[in-house]
Amino acid sequence: MLVLSLIACASVQPTERAVVPIGVALRGRVIYSDGSPVPGARVLATTSCERDWAHFVDDALTADDGTFVIPSFDSSCGQIRFTAEKRDGFWLQTGIDPFYPRPNGTTPEVLLADNEPPDPITIQLDLRGGELELRVWDQSSGGYVRAGLDVDCPGAWCGAMSTATGEDGAAHIVFLPPRRYRVSLNWYLCGPKPYFPENKPSLTVDVVEGQMRTAVLRLDVTTIPAKPSYDNPDGVPCRL
Repeated sequence: MLVLSLIACASVQPTERAVVPIGVALRGRVIYSDGSPVPGARVLATTSCERDWAHFVDDALTADDGTFVIPSFDSSCGQIRFTAEKRDGFWLQTGIDPFYPRPNGTTPEVLLADNEPPDPITIQLDLRGGELELRVWDQSSGGYVRAGLDVDCPGAWCGAMSTATGEDGAAHIVFLPPRRYRVSLNWYLCGPKPYFPENKPSLTVDVVEGQMRTAVLRLDVTTIPAKPSYDNPDGVPCRL
């Protein structure tokens, strides 16, 4: 699946660039730290030319022997970075992430300039994580609700993310390294309108390597002090 990843950058003047061939086989192998192959790992190939304002991404699954092949896919950039993960084994995506305690595994790159396939690369997995299922229960309505949530670490900065539960309160699952996290309410629905809490209700939960855990933030939207916002200019509590 080929996707486009956008990045912010300063405006630059266009320059003439060599055309990179499409369809050249980019081959490699994914291994564990002991050198054994990783079948069924998801490999991401991302163009990484620094002057580009957008990066293209393609992916593939490894075969039983850990090998993969991805045809080259961007005619304007021949510099390609590879990462890998194996979600069903709780192996985190290789590379650097604000939540990671250290650089994770390897992220090899190739430089493609002609129709000659580059040497096969090797990606090594390293860190395993755990899954955290996020839900919000509203006592006033007696059910799970859609809400926005922030995830960070209590007492120390380890990264941060903002996410949301699904429509009708469906759970959202995040994949994180093992440690203690804080889950805080960012916004909640009052009828169809988003309201923002004055003081964010929160809970703490430990993510455990190789496990899925559920974090349910329990609240009553009618008793939460609200901040003034576009849909709630006076900052009054929700009245359903």
